[in-house]
Amino acid sequence: MNNLPSIFNQQFFDHWTVGFDRVFDQMQRLHVNVDTFPPYNIKKVDSEHYQIEIAVAGMSKKDVAVDVEKNVLTVKAETSDKKQDYLHKGIATRKFIRRWQLADYVEVTDAKIEDGILRVDLKYDPPADQKKKTIKIN
Repeated sequence: MNNLPSIFNQQFFDHWTVGFDRVFDQMQRLHVNVDTFPPYNIKKVDSEHYQIEIAVAGMSKKDVAVDVEKNVLTVKAETSDKKQDYLHKGIATRKFIRRWQLADYVEVTDAKIEDGILRVDLKYDPPADQKKKTIKIN
């Protein structure tokens, strides 16, 4: 792994492109060790819909912010964890920032926390002139 080109750094891997499956496939093949907190999934729901699932156990809606600016989706969290006297603390509630570079024509349509998972819904919606069309052969 030490002989990877210098463009493959932490910042590069924190900015995934959502909307093009080939990018994900390339990244999975690299098996690069990066920060894994919080764990997340990127799901392809169908040809136009994607969903990012982020584990946010122990956090509430007021602890998490989801922003989109210039095609960059940013999810950040900072808990208001008061000093507690834990006998064991196994649920990580540390602050984090995760960013994903969204592909052109991908928009965030919804975000919700349910059962300790933040789900961010994305939709790929290119203009009509950019969509695939089948040409009838005469």
